[in-house]
Amino acid sequence: MEKQINLKTKDGFTIYGHLNSSQKTEKLIIFVHGLTGNQTEHHYNNAPKYFNDKGYDTFRFDLYSPRKNARQISEVSIKNHIDDLKLVVEYFQDSYSEINMISHSMGCYVVMKAGLERINKFIFWDPTKGLKSLDEKAAKYEENLDKYILNWGLVIIISKEMVNDWKAASNISEYFKEIPTNSHFIFAGEYNIKDEWIKHVEGKFLYKIVEGATHTFYEEGVLEKLYKYTLDSLEQ
Repeated sequence: MEKQINLKTKDGFTIYGHLNSSQKTEKLIIFVHGLTGNQTEHHYNNAPKYFNDKGYDTFRFDLYSPRKNARQISEVSIKNHIDDLKLVVEYFQDSYSEINMISHSMGCYVVMKAGLERINKFIFWDPTKGLKSLDEKAAKYEENLDKYILNWGLVIIISKEMVNDWKAASNISEYFKEIPTNSHFIFAGEYNIKDEWIKHVEGKFLYKIVEGATHTFYEEGVLEKLYKYTLDSLEQ
């Protein structure tokens, strides 16, 4: 069963999300997407069937969206994301005895900085290594807009605040101590993020590597491995 849930933020925006379930359960997974992502990316869209059948409800939502009264990617910052994530968690806290948090890329940084409590497990899918240079991400400042433009095959406009947050996310050693102890990591084997993170994670957190996967886990067969490793982490 799928149910659309819309939440109103304190500053007047609408968060759009979908709750999926197949049986009565006290366990929920909340997914948090990354920069330029959304709740319909394949690794979120295919998750409900897998995890619902394993006894977990799932909730996917957009941090920004083209829908009416939603936040816009050109206007948001990590603080907005944290505020909205806390609102989502608060909405579900009285309905589930167990809430788990699964995040990807920049969504991981949002979760790490949010200071969330009463979360059973935090699972980080290939967390961002941050922005070390504008050239690295084909980002340029546009003075007329007072914003940054990402030339990624399509033009994406993001705020100065988000670029500063993205840069801050590259200082992994500075915020690593904020990562909750009940965290697990899953890295893409064919992407360079793992090289930045494993030197911090090794010996402190459990982690898995999905061999053959790049950052968005779109290669044939890797999604099943990602979900299996995630389920193993949830049930440890």
